[in-house]
Amino acid sequence: MVKIEDLEEKKLIISYFLSRNNPNSRNSIEAVHRQWCKWWKNDFRTKDGVMKMHDHSFVLSKTKARQGIQQPEECKEYYELLTEIFSFVNESYDKTKGKKANADILKAKLVLYRDNCAHHIKEVMQKNNLYEKGYKFQNQTSKKHPNRLGNYMIISKTESNTQNQKKVHKGGYEATMKYLDKIVKEIEN
Repeated sequence: MVKIEDLEEKKLIISYFLSRNNPNSRNSIEAVHRQWCKWWKNDFRTKDGVMKMHDHSFVLSKTKARQGIQQPEECKEYYELLTEIFSFVNESYDKTKGKKANADILKAKLVLYRDNCAHHIKEVMQKNNLYEKGYKFQNQTSKKHPNRLGNYMIISKTESNTQNQKKVHKGGYEATMKYLDKIVKEIEN
């Protein structure tokens, strides 16, 4: 199964970005893929290489695809995921409203999603008493730059001096949740 980190947030970012641009860009799965790869090129990459669009599917090699050589099953799974993303982008756009209204609605959804992510991180930290153990949380996500992924930082007091602090993790929502799980498991053991 294909796994893209922070998929829900990325779908909202792409929807927001494309809502502000030419409507034809929302009508093309290739345009959605092209924009996605400009920002997150590693999402459509396998251990064997970068996937390319060819005849409404993904291939690792266009030459081999033209020769009829079977492409890995992973290519089909990635294309199905891209199709879901494309559907989400088009369903997110209300054709009865203008570009600005759609962009404002999608930006509000994106900001709400990020606020919920930050709230969930805080809840996990409180539930596991991480604040009392010297950890802090900082939401570094900018509302002014909605096309950037949310960024969350975990800070810890250094053991030698309780006044000094150091960044122990910085990343997106899913990476931050994985890091918190790791901290919780280390503390429990």
